[in-house]
Amino acid sequence: MSTVFFDIGAALDSRLNTLAGSAPIAWPNRAYTPIQGTLFLQPDNLPGPVRQAGLGNSGYDVHNGVYQVRIYGDAGKGPGEVEA
Repeated sequence: MSTVFFDIGAALDSRLNTLAGSAPIAWPNRAYTPIQGTLFLQPDNLPGPVRQAGLGNSGYDVHNGVYQVRIYGDAGKGPGEVEA
């Protein structure tokens, strides 16, 4: 079984971990309790359809998908207040 989507997700998660700075990350399938007054991030890797893009022994596939990062803050505050 191919691990392409796992490998893509792991690479993007690794990059997010270096970019996030001091913001906590609520990783999928891991327990996380938000701290009131603290911004946190929640990533999701949403694999899409695979498309054959080439033929023969050197043919390749295109793997589409969405990697989204949700930003959470306190309820009732706008993005400017949460991200400040």
